[in-house]
Amino acid sequence: ALIAFLARMAFMWWMNRNAMAGAGAGLNRGRSGFPGGGFNFMGGAGGAGAAAAPPRPMPIRLANEDFPAFERLLGESQAAYSREDVAGLRRFATAEMVSYFEEELAANRARGVVNRISGVKLLQGDLSEAWREGSDEYATVAMRFALTDVMEERASGRPLSTEHTESTELWTFRRPTGAGPDAWKLSAIQHTR
Repeated sequence: ALIAFLARMAFMWWMNRNAMAGAGAGLNRGRSGFPGGGFNFMGGAGGAGAAAAPPRPMPIRLANEDFPAFERLLGESQAAYSREDVAGLRRFATAEMVSYFEEELAANRARGVVNRISGVKLLQGDLSEAWREGSDEYATVAMRFALTDVMEERASGRPLSTEHTESTELWTFRRPTGAGPDAWKLSAIQHTR
């Protein structure tokens, strides 16, 4: 149990370290159509004058209905991003993730381009971990998926580049504790390759 605890602590430290490094590096979409993030862990607050200690996450079991929800969110969020539908993104992602998407969409507008994503197909999804923290539940899923990524000139619709890609990313989802599968929202993406 001690070895498992130490391994988990080392993993969380490494993930938080990578998330902080990714946040400082700017928005590098890679091939997925989404900006890099990191995990969105909810912090706890200590008493007056005490150092804040993070709450201990409690592992949870997911229902079979949760897994199709993750696949649905993959497709629907990519489609909303491709349409530049910020209101749609708000239905599928947390406010923090939507702010990343808005920044990238604004950068695309400034460059006169539109990122069109189609043919999103989940090839494999593996649950990495699921836990409860505070009043929310989280699930991190390693998602391997294929898509077609086209960058178009905004004014003419002329394709500037087309890529048929396969990506593997860690997607973290969040929902209020006790809510059903339709309550999951995308809260973080970490590119793995």
